Amino acid sequence: MEIIIPVILVLLIFMVVNSGTETNAKAKRSLPKKATEPEPPGQPRPESSVQKLRECTVKIRPLMSKEQATVHTFLERYATENDLLLSSEVSMSAIFSVSNKADRKLAFAAFATVRQKYVDFLLTDRDHWPLCGVEYHGSGHWSGNAVERDATKRTAFELADLPLIHIRKGELPSTLIARIDLARGVVANDCANSAIPHPAHAREADART
Repeated sequence: MEIIIPVILVLLIFMVVNSGTETNAKAKRSLPKKATEPEPPGQPRPESSVQKLRECTVKIRPLMSKEQATVHTFLERYATENDLLLSSEVSMSAIFSVSNKADRKLAFAAFATVRQKYVDFLLTDRDHWPLCGVEYHGSGHWSGNAVERDATKRTAFELADLPLIHIRKGELPSTLIARIDLARGVVANDCANSAIPHPAHAREADART
């Protein structure tokens, strides 16, 4: 009997201690996790875009080449004379919307093909509705994937029923103006008898070359 009593006491003590340990463990598990403190403002993460920029040299550059600037001058004059607006280096994502009710993923993928492409010049009305795009094929035009890039632009403009006029290096400004007039349904007196092709025909010719 004297031996049994100490054994019982030991067991009771063990049960009390073990119960307290389990209670503490459960309490710890039930405590909310400590929230991660937000990083102080003005301290970007090392892998952020801001930090990447800071590790590089950033300089300004001209918006267009000297060749493009010449075309811009004539287009600017044309826009002023015809009460239009002229924009340069316009993202095609700002010009077009792409949708497909039956397949939203397809529409998203199709929009991605034009999202990062730009048109050299865009003429709009005073309400900023696009009227005509102009692409200048200068000395640096055919670099990289120019053929695929041109095909994508041409397709987007055709599907949206928006004229896209191509002007090549060496062509006279009067040629460009005449094509824009034809695209807008305006025929100037000094161009009425010219042999300048309609923009749609010009695009077909571009596709064959």
